[in-house]
Amino acid sequence: MVRPSSLEAYEIIQKCMYKYWEKGINFFSFNSIIRYSEVSKPSMYRLIGNEDNLKSKTLMMYYKIHLEKNHYYIENATSLFELIRKTLNNIQNKKDGITDINLGLCYFQKTRIIKYTLDKKTKKIINRLDAKFIKSYVRLINKLKKENSINKSINSEYLAQFVYNSVTFFVNTVQNSSSKTEANSMKKSILSTIKIYMK
Repeated sequence: MVRPSSLEAYEIIQKCMYKYWEKGINFFSFNSIIRYSEVSKPSMYRLIGNEDNLKSKTLMMYYKIHLEKNHYYIENATSLFELIRKTLNNIQNKKDGITDINLGLCYFQKTRIIKYTLDKKTKKIINRLDAKFIKSYVRLINKLKKENSINKSINSEYLAQFVYNSVTFFVNTVQNSSSKTEANSMKKSILSTIKIYMK
């Protein structure tokens, strides 16, 4: 029985997603990632397309599997401070160089850090996902303003971007610094800034 092309394509994307997550989206040449995926080059082009297509598809797969549900948790949080405190603590407990993607640092956030080194198609996907997350934070902030938990004078978009970018920078710090003190200092700074806007 011939396997459906859609199933074969899904497995290729998933396999490459794990490898990109493990080593970084720019670590491999297209030829080496094709060899790793154990398909021929013609099959890769037929099922997935070029390298830009592959990278963007792995990010979208990671988002669908691991991140899409986070919009609900963001928008339904009862405290911005507690949401970010838990998020940063969770990031700090993640590690690179392990085999379980659920326990490792976020592939999307790690890729977002190096967005400007990537092709136009992958950057477009990152920008689209950025907009989705910022929109969720804006919804949360507006909700908390109505509940008198956040100062109403603060620009919701500005605060949402600050929070979202701070999470990315924190991932970068945890990924590249061996100093727990540095990560703790950054976490304290982020949370202190959020506190300024709380009532």
